[in-house]
Amino acid sequence: MHSILITRLLNPGQVVEYQIYFKIFNTIASVLSLMLIPIWSAVTKAQAESNYKWINKVNNILMIFSLLTFVLDLIVISVLQYIFNFWLNGNSIDVNYKYAFIMAIYNSVFIAHTANGSISNGLSRFKIQSVFMGLAAIMMIPLAILFTRITGSWIGVILATIISVLPYEIIQPISTHKYLIRNLNKNRR
Repeated sequence: MHSILITRLLNPGQVVEYQIYFKIFNTIASVLSLMLIPIWSAVTKAQAESNYKWINKVNNILMIFSLLTFVLDLIVISVLQYIFNFWLNGNSIDVNYKYAFIMAIYNSVFIAHTANGSISNGLSRFKIQSVFMGLAAIMMIPLAILFTRITGSWIGVILATIISVLPYEIIQPISTHKYLIRNLNKNRR
C-alpha cells in the first residue's frame, strides 16, 4: 500500500528510495514477527485454562520486546550507511538519518502492533482492534496526502501510517492489561 500511495501522491522514483529503507527495516520486523507466530494460539489455550498469570507475563515480555526492537533499529541506523554501501555497491544512496529514525519508529510500531494483535486476538478481544484499525484506515489517506505535501517526500506516507495506528497501539495494551488484571484478581478469590 505504501508504494501505491507514494506513486500516486509523488512519483514512482520515490518508491525506489522508500524500498531501500523499507527492506532493511522490514527484514528486522519479519524475523521478529516470525517469533510471534505461535503466541496467538498459545494465548487462546492459556485463556481456556484460565492461566491469566502466564498471559500477563507473555504480554509484559512482548511490550519489552517492542521497545527492544526500537533499540535494535537505532543500532542499525548507526551502521546504515555501511549496509547501504555494501548492499547497493556502486548505486548506494546517502542515508537520510531523519528518514531512518522515522522508519525505526514505524518498525517498532509494526512490532508493537503484531504483539498487541497476538495477545488481543488470542483472548478473542477484537472490538478495540476493529474500531481503531477502521479509524486508521479512514485517517491514513488524508494524512498521507497532508504529510507528503508538507515533506515533499515518501516519508510523509510513513508518518501518516504511524499516526493512524498509534491510537490503537496505545489503547489496546491498556485495555488488555486491565482485562488481564481483572481476570487475575478473579482467579485469586
